[in-house]
Amino acid sequence: ALVKVLEGINRCLPELPGDVRVERNIMGRNLLMHTCAEYERAFAEGSSLPLTSWRAAASGLIDAIVGLWRAPVTRQG
Repeated sequence: ALVKVLEGINRCLPELPGDVRVERNIMGRNLLMHTCAEYERAFAEGSSLPLTSWRAAASGLIDAIVGLWRAPVTRQG
């Protein structure tokens, strides 16, 4: 499911060079996986977090991923 989501995002961003799309796909996948794992661990342990629900965590993830995909390409050469 995660790969399908990122592939769908990738299809919506034709203005990005191919290598940048691949790179950001990797970054987005890591952001999703590690953030979800971190929140799952904290929720299971009852640890204190800045966000207290999956809905709030998802909202923050969406904001971060949109920022990642919309960031300008500054690479030269």
